[in-house]
Amino acid sequence: MKSIDFQQIIASPVAAYQEGLRFFMGEGILNETLRRVAKDLENHQIDYSVIGAVALNQHGYRRFTEDIDCF
Repeated sequence: MKSIDFQQIIASPVAAYQEGLRFFMGEGILNETLRRVAKDLENHQIDYSVIGAVALNQHGYRRFTEDIDCF
């Protein structure tokens, strides 16, 4: 797996904007991270809910974010 420095991406306005567009299309770093986390939680039969901007994005409310909120 390719290592990406997320802090470096969000430090650049152009790179942050491009990553935000990928996030809105479901293809960003946060999307991939959430898929991995969700798979691990499900494999260990741990209930979870995604909240915050990531959840809002799935319901059509576009917000930039740099984290994943799980409960």
